[in-house]
Amino acid sequence: MTPIGKILNRFSKDLAIIDEQLFFDFGTFLAQTYQAFASLLVAGIVVPWIIIVILLFLIFGFWLFKYSIKAYKDSYRISQVAMSPVLSFFQETFTGSSVIRAFGKDEEFKAQTFRLIDRQAVSNVVNMGIWGWYSMRLIFLTTLVLMAGCATVILLRGRVESVQLALMLQYLLTL
Repeated sequence: MTPIGKILNRFSKDLAIIDEQLFFDFGTFLAQTYQAFASLLVAGIVVPWIIIVILLFLIFGFWLFKYSIKAYKDSYRISQVAMSPVLSFFQETFTGSSVIRAFGKDEEFKAQTFRLIDRQAVSNVVNMGIWGWYSMRLIFLTTLVLMAGCATVILLRGRVESVQLALMLQYLLTL
């Protein structure tokens, strides 16, 4: 027999993802992908050999993503598994609230509710920590690409037009 909390959790999560997150996340992904592609394209046109640095950045970024997504998926699964008892307990407590009050067990049920919510909150914190770890490394990689662009500007300041170099740096800053 499947607990009601698991069914409610699964159904509400699926609907929330479809209704709220999916289209917003896909639109954001497309906008950021186009912006990054435009930035890298401008940098590649102005200074063609910076493409080598960009390719290294993309290869290492992809490896970093593959490395961190495994932990992120596992922690997200644990977070969802920890949510099922919370929903089930809420539903059971709501159904039996008159009996709980009649026997004076309010404090016990509050304590159990807090324990379940704390366990779910800890799993969410771990999930956010993994995402923060990945984000910090990605920002570091982007900073390395920007440093390569700055070094390029310094080295090529007399050979390439300064407007083109400034445009390249401006676009690299949007990464």
